Amino acid sequence: MSRTLFPSARASAWLLIGALPLFVLGCAKGKATQLPEPDQNYRFEFPTHNEAEAQALMALSRANCADMSDCPESVGMLVVATPHALGMCTAFLVAPDQVMTNSRCIREYVAEQKSCSGLIEIIFPETRYSHTERVGCAQVLYSSELDRLENAVSPEYALIHLTRKASRRALDISAQGISNEPLRVARVNPVATGSYSQGELEMVTCEPVYKPWVLPQADNAFSPVSIFAGCEMVGAHAGSPMIDNAGRVRAIIQARTPQTPDGAPSDTAQDKFENLSVAANLACLKAPGTDPTKLSPSCAADLSETKTAFLRGQLPDHARMQARAQVQLEANKWSARKDHFVQWNIKNLEDSQLLTLTPGCFHAANTHGNWLREYSSLGFYKKEAQRVFEIPGWEVQVGFNARQQVFFKISMIDLRDRAVFSFSPWQLHRSGKSRTQTRIESGNPPKVLLDESAELPFCSN
Repeated sequence: MSRTLFPSARASAWLLIGALPLFVLGCAKGKATQLPEPDQNYRFEFPTHNEAEAQALMALSRANCADMSDCPESVGMLVVATPHALGMCTAFLVAPDQVMTNSRCIREYVAEQKSCSGLIEIIFPETRYSHTERVGCAQVLYSSELDRLENAVSPEYALIHLTRKASRRALDISAQGISNEPLRVARVNPVATGSYSQGELEMVTCEPVYKPWVLPQADNAFSPVSIFAGCEMVGAHAGSPMIDNAGRVRAIIQARTPQTPDGAPSDTAQDKFENLSVAANLACLKAPGTDPTKLSPSCAADLSETKTAFLRGQLPDHARMQARAQVQLEANKWSARKDHFVQWNIKNLEDSQLLTLTPGCFHAANTHGNWLREYSSLGFYKKEAQRVFEIPGWEVQVGFNARQQVFFKISMIDLRDRAVFSFSPWQLHRSGKSRTQTRIESGNPPKVLLDESAELPFCSN
């Protein structure tokens, strides 16, 4: 077993970084990361022969609450009739006569600028305080697909103007961004009824995931898109509001990542990867009536493939630096013991992932039991002295957890390396520094880990 090291034999496997088409929206300099195909991720669809058949199924569609005691009245099932399918998503009221959803849920009407009258409907289920309600679409007011700003990132959502005001309270949108607190998601699940025209509204909890491999740019409260775990998405969940404890909407579900993305470092994962959800951060909302100049600069983050690949490469490097700092703290604790008189530091060997200890400086002469005196006799100091130490070892692993976040793990092992340390007490006493020779060996038969000479002074503190 390797000691005081990043495992050299396994390093290439632990730190394997590949190229993954990122399944989130990006709009910045360079080639933007690509979304999955809409039918795969953006809404649930039941195939039909024509638009009339889809409209007939729309009329039969129903929605209900999974739990009447925990069912927000502002959230409903959005159904979309197209020439080839009846689609289902989630939508929520942001004004008495406006709902928000994912723009891909209504992609046909956005792309072709068609009228949505009679083709899009929002069905609000019966709750403890409201009767069931159906409201049609009058007009698509806004879609992020039609209004992407150059060199800026737009969260993906759409605003729909309804044919009338709904009789229930709208949700407030928060501009405070995504903190590290969990959010509750109000989402509509498709229920099998033969035509799949039934939806069930349920509440689930999502936990934000900072700096996952799939999108390292999701690293602050105002990242334009954020990654969540614990709330695996299906097509009908697109457009679901993510609600904080105060009842305000912080984000809107827009996509998901595959459980084992192509090129992801799955063989370095501590556990099997979870399915993660992608959400648009509504603190970066660029809808009509908002002032883009007042948005956080983080809202314009670069989500290009080039930037994503660069940041992915930095994840394990940053973990190595953190692990090295942690090992140094452990080494400092060890070398501060009373039976030591040398401050030991971490040193890279030829293999950059193999670390060992090397003397850095002598502790003050009157410390550690007035250690330098033991080398004096009748007022004279020895010209040469030698001390043998047992150097502790740490095994450091760097990899990815189930949520695609890089991690490091440090554990002290039982085996010790043998260090032979030579110096001149006379020189140290006379000039405050001494030429030293250090040889560190490991294993049986012994393997030389370090063999070097240096001039070491007393430590400065």
